[in-house]
Amino acid sequence: MVLDMDLFRVEKGGNPEIVRDSQRHRYKDPTLVDKVVELDQAWRKVFLARYVVDVFNRQKKVLSKAIGEKIKKKEAYGVDDSVEDSIISQLEYLKVEDLSVDLAVMIDGFDGDRGTMVAGGRGYFLKGPLVFLEQAIIQLALHKLDEKGFTPLYTPFFMRKEVMQEVAQLSQFDDELYKVHSKGSEDVGDSSVDEKYLIATSEQPIAAFHRSEWLKESDLPMKYAGVSTCFRQEVGSHGRDTRGIFR
Repeated sequence: MVLDMDLFRVEKGGNPEIVRDSQRHRYKDPTLVDKVVELDQAWRKVFLARYVVDVFNRQKKVLSKAIGEKIKKKEAYGVDDSVEDSIISQLEYLKVEDLSVDLAVMIDGFDGDRGTMVAGGRGYFLKGPLVFLEQAIIQLALHKLDEKGFTPLYTPFFMRKEVMQEVAQLSQFDDELYKVHSKGSEDVGDSSVDEKYLIATSEQPIAAFHRSEWLKESDLPMKYAGVSTCFRQEVGSHGRDTRGIFR
């Protein structure tokens, strides 16, 4: 006999306990009912997520068409014009907590599965719109800092061991920093090995930027804005900020 799924759904007026009793009377495993309830809840979550994606896609098509028409008509807001409150109120339902990763996936701007396959845990590829967004945010930040008198520095990604020891905490060497080895020099016959560390933050190479220099008081303060990729092992942080594109 085929059972109506609503019998397993309390919010639909069903009562899974009735089905469990039926299982017991027939000497069947009543825990199968729990498995059905669990799978049904998981299926409905997936169905709801797909529905939300479909709604966003439909709205995207409508908005894209409307934007295209406005661009053709060359309609534009002036510097002092404000957006109507009605337009802003329509976006209220988008306020969903912890949806950053889902939004990134929805616009096809992030691929964590292939990133993990290539680089291991926390590896990811930024794609398409998120690449442009990242670069735009970096440029905006640099221009703002430049206006405030900061000198942008695009730093090296690795540092010599003796220099890193001067700017990093001792605990970082075991818990955070990646160590790499390279040839000691460009000479073909040189078999020496040079030990270096990948930077965990641009602060580290910037802290050594004026190493062994005497600075005049009249030159202070010196303000720098660092731009770099950051390499951290994040040991012990499993379960915290592990979903997404953190470092």
